[in-house]
Amino acid sequence: MVSTSCTAARRKNLEDPHRSVSRGVPVELPTSPSPPGPAPPGAVPAASRRIPALILLGILLVVAGAILTLAGSIWNFVFPQLSPGGMSFQIYLEVQLGLGAAHIVAFGLGLFLIFEGIARIAARTRPWSHIGAIVILATTAASVLAQLAELAIYVSGFPSSQLTYGSSAYVAIVALYVAGGFGVDLGIALALLGVARGFLIPSSPSTTLPPP
Repeated sequence: MVSTSCTAARRKNLEDPHRSVSRGVPVELPTSPSPPGPAPPGAVPAASRRIPALILLGILLVVAGAILTLAGSIWNFVFPQLSPGGMSFQIYLEVQLGLGAAHIVAFGLGLFLIFEGIARIAARTRPWSHIGAIVILATTAASVLAQLAELAIYVSGFPSSQLTYGSSAYVAIVALYVAGGFGVDLGIALALLGVARGFLIPSSPSTTLPPP
């Protein structure tokens, strides 16, 4: 009987390589873990789930732009009334324009870094997120140029007639302001379109055949 059971166990062991026989009793051998399968389409690798430094820097710049906007509001409504003996309109306007230019730089550059970082780590958001980031950066430069041109006119001591309606300086500065404001809004819309396409719209199922 023992010989018959041992023979049967050996035969079963040959049929199943993961089983062994010890004193006539079949014993299960540990199997090696199977390698992980391919990640599903659109999945973000574990190493990329941390917020990249580019996006973090962009968020900090956007927050700095918001703080500069608050500082401009405080300067606009509080400081002229609290200034002893009054304050010349030129000094007040120079500080206001300087704060405005700094706000535009911080906010526009921050948005550019955020959307460019998203475009780099999420390929499905391209090309719209990348195009939106470039549009934001270019039109931010136009807005800053308008602020600096207006500031240069006041700092240089030009008469206020330089910025009267219809003058060449007035038309150029207004055109830059309009292009900058519209362009930043357009860039944000394009970048958000890319984000929506990459994260909200489900990816189409893969058409590739499984390996044999």
